[in-house]
Amino acid sequence: MRWPLLALVCFSLSCDGCPLAVAPSLYCESVADCPAGRCLDHVCTAVAEGEGEGEGEGEGEGEGEGEGEGEGEGEGEGEGEGEGEGEGEGEGEGEGEGEGEGEGEGEGEGEGEGEGEGEGEGEGEGDPPVLHAVHPAVASAGSTLLLEGTFGSGLHEAVFPSGARTALTSGGRHVRITVPANPGSGTIVVENAAGQSSPVELRAPGFSVRVGAFFANEVQADFARQRSSLPSTVAHAAVVVARHHLYVIGGDNGPARDTVLRARIFADGTLSTFTVAATLTTPRTGASAVLAGDRLIVIGGQAIAALSSTETATLATDGSLSAFTAGTSLPSTRARAAAVVVGDRVLVAGGDDGLGGVRDDVLAAPLDATGAPGPFTSVATLDRPRTRLGLVVSRDRLVAVGGNDGSGALRATAVATIGTDGVLSSFSAGTDLIDLRQDAAVFATERAICAAGGSASAIPRLDVECAPIDAQGAPTAFARHASLPNPVVGAAAALVPDRVWLLGGEGINWLTFAPLDDGATLASFAASAALAEVRRDPTCAVLDRWLYVFGGFDGAGAVVDRIQRARIREDGALEGFTLTVITQRERRRGHQPAVLQGTLVLAGGSDGSNSLNTTELFPFDENGELSAATAGPQLLARRRGPRMAVIDDILLVIGGRGTSGGDFTYDASTLAAGFVNAFGAGGTSLAEGRGFYSSAVAADTLYVFGGSEIDVVEGAPATNGWPGVFYGAGSLVTPRENHAEAFAGGKVWLFGGFDADGQISAVEAAPITELGLDAFAEVSGLSPPTSARTGGCAIRLGDYVHLIAGSGGGDNALTAFSARLID
Repeated sequence: MRWPLLALVCFSLSCDGCPLAVAPSLYCESVADCPAGRCLDHVCTAVAEGEGEGEGEGEGEGEGEGEGEGEGEGEGEGEGEGEGEGEGEGEGEGEGEGEGEGEGEGEGEGEGEGEGEGEGEGEGEGDPPVLHAVHPAVASAGSTLLLEGTFGSGLHEAVFPSGARTALTSGGRHVRITVPANPGSGTIVVENAAGQSSPVELRAPGFSVRVGAFFANEVQADFARQRSSLPSTVAHAAVVVARHHLYVIGGDNGPARDTVLRARIFADGTLSTFTVAATLTTPRTGASAVLAGDRLIVIGGQAIAALSSTETATLATDGSLSAFTAGTSLPSTRARAAAVVVGDRVLVAGGDDGLGGVRDDVLAAPLDATGAPGPFTSVATLDRPRTRLGLVVSRDRLVAVGGNDGSGALRATAVATIGTDGVLSSFSAGTDLIDLRQDAAVFATERAICAAGGSASAIPRLDVECAPIDAQGAPTAFARHASLPNPVVGAAAALVPDRVWLLGGEGINWLTFAPLDDGATLASFAASAALAEVRRDPTCAVLDRWLYVFGGFDGAGAVVDRIQRARIREDGALEGFTLTVITQRERRRGHQPAVLQGTLVLAGGSDGSNSLNTTELFPFDENGELSAATAGPQLLARRRGPRMAVIDDILLVIGGRGTSGGDFTYDASTLAAGFVNAFGAGGTSLAEGRGFYSSAVAADTLYVFGGSEIDVVEGAPATNGWPGVFYGAGSLVTPRENHAEAFAGGKVWLFGGFDADGQISAVEAAPITELGLDAFAEVSGLSPPTSARTGGCAIRLGDYVHLIAGSGGGDNALTAFSARLID
């Protein structure tokens, strides 16, 4: 059998060597950006035409006559063999019976018409594969990945974002493969001789996925970030992740909601402001939702009474949703059930009728090639009735976790085997949870199954427990993993590229997250993207898929107002920097940024002659595009080399230098919907005056370290965003100032800087747990490239930690350096 010619990808902006007269761009968001090709993993690809042979089998009823010509990639039906050319249309009617096999090849143009009507089913090498989903959505090299869809006989290959290929060992609907080395991140497809499936998103990091500590506020090390929050309290909502967006569907805050909220997932894992993306046809709380290809399916739930209805919408490449329309109904009312996609079906397990009756059955609806569900029928029975449960696909097992059987919350889990055809075995008892849990946020990674929060009765839980999975995917013994910042009941869990989010809960509008890179470390640094201009003492921030560099010294030693940015690829690597049209209001170096919901703030710094007490505010959209800055409120003191932090809704500008040494004070502003109010004086002071130092926010504690010959680490626990009294919280290995800092692998890392003896090449790091910052220790065998660096930025993105700008010899100021995160 001959394969069709593979798609040819042009990775050059000038497209030298592209085989087609097409100018594919290096980066695309949708097929519309690639008029003569397609958008694959955000790269325009030019598709070469080819021919091939294909076989197919089918049965059906039908008889007709007509003639026509069609374009083929190697498909045929009927009796016999044949060749033809054409691209045609046909219509007609008739009746009869028939079945057959055939082969064919050809291409061309033509028209035809005929008569015929029939129905049939079948699959074979002549059918393109259909890929509905992958489990888990974040899977590293060497781990097991489940492909859910329809994959016929003959050779099929999974094509990973990097272009790496893995053969599917057999056809089926639930196929288990091993993630290859260097899989990349972006989208995965399945190919056979007849064609290619639609893409499904996959994040494949270069390190094993491990869940770290949970935090309510962002862990702020590289720059300040406002924590994400929902516009109001939302509990018992459904959540899906796709197209760089997170969707919160329905839920309640009193009455059931009919809104679908959407937030953009930025490249550093943070979220934009939530906005209303669509409206459901029916308000729903306790509904289930799945994504099958591009189809969002919302199932059951409760308005006033429990619902049997479903509805669907189509997801566009830009993350927008079509209008929801009614789907196939469930055979009975069902709220607080759980749903997953397995093979070519959507499964719905358990739930209740809203009147005290708890379900023990598992329903299934077949999915067509577009992801639309057909009729629901009962296909299995749980080990017992369960509502308010969690349900996850884990390798070749479907695992039900906790819930309520009508008499109380459960510890029990239940496990069923998933066959390669997607069919379930009977459920049997699995490993018990440590605690009774209903309404917990349940999620699965490549290594473990976890349950966070929930309740035993009316008491919310504050802890998370996880169980490693065995080779088949069943949970082994559960153990305490971590504590949550606050107890949550009715939250939803969602895995995004670099973290797991817990969203909402009863009486809660804030979000909790845990990084997925716990324990990862750094490989050696190497040169990566070129800067548009030399910079020292700039500041950096991430907006959507862009890394921005603001101000600093240029190569001539002048302080500038110019801004440059680089596109961030799916794996966190950077493309080249370019200057932006938008500039700062003032020239600044040694200033600091804070990313709020919809507004970026620059504060303090120096214009080259004087320290500044001004701020400027840049509005930005969810795509990371800046608008012109306006003047923000003035600081109470002039601050060159301060730090900024956002705790709850308080913006802090801390320390820095005015006309003399480091400042002991901080200024604070209360935030309201992204609006920055006037600054006032903070209530406590640092023990050491600090400028050009670094800081971190973790476990609702503000830590400060470094500055001129200062090795003391200070910490201040915050209450409602306001830091308390600063206390001695440890020390650095080496005093350093004007260094770079990033949070990665569950640690705060310090790079470069200088002390009284000159520039520093040693790197040190301190773990951050749910209790706060641990002790710093030197990291052997790792140092910034070429020589020590001062006056630059460090940013963690995807698989990389980037060192941006700064100086220290060679072309360090001209080039960004990157180190991969590895196990």
